[in-house]
Amino acid sequence: MNAELWKYRYYENDSMTIIREEEPEQLIRNKTTGKTTIEKIKRELRKSKTIEEHLDGASEQLKRLFENIDTRILQINDEIDRYTTNAEIVYKTSVNFVYLAIQKKNNTLRLLLRSQDGHLSDPKKITEPIPKTFGYGHITHQMHLSFKESENEEYINLILDLIFQSYSATQ
Repeated sequence: MNAELWKYRYYENDSMTIIREEEPEQLIRNKTTGKTTIEKIKRELRKSKTIEEHLDGASEQLKRLFENIDTRILQINDEIDRYTTNAEIVYKTSVNFVYLAIQKKNNTLRLLLRSQDGHLSDPKKITEPIPKTFGYGHITHQMHLSFKESENEEYINLILDLIFQSYSATQ
């Protein structure tokens, strides 16, 4: 997450200390002496999956579908960045606008899309709204795309139009 943790403490004389926590701490009780000490917990950073790791074990059709969608998203604009997390492949400009997850069991791609004011022009109703209670912010719509649907170029163009609307919501 690359987050920083700061600890603060107020004192009776209206003073306060602020300390940056570099590593989490835990209380350790020595069984023989009964004394309690504080020790830092060393944690290794979790490494994000690569695109190859996301695709590992996916069907050939799903891999081709991903490559097609990935290429077309990156062709929208040279300023689009792509990065990976352990769960998804994320496309962004100044903010994230598409989260793409490779769902091997369902043999589909799941796309989460950004919108302005919760609205995407989707006359064919191929997306589903994401409830605000899920806390995704401006990521308001999701869809699942199977390789069977991807054989229809008109359908792919509808998907790309929705992705372009999502990209435009970042401008």
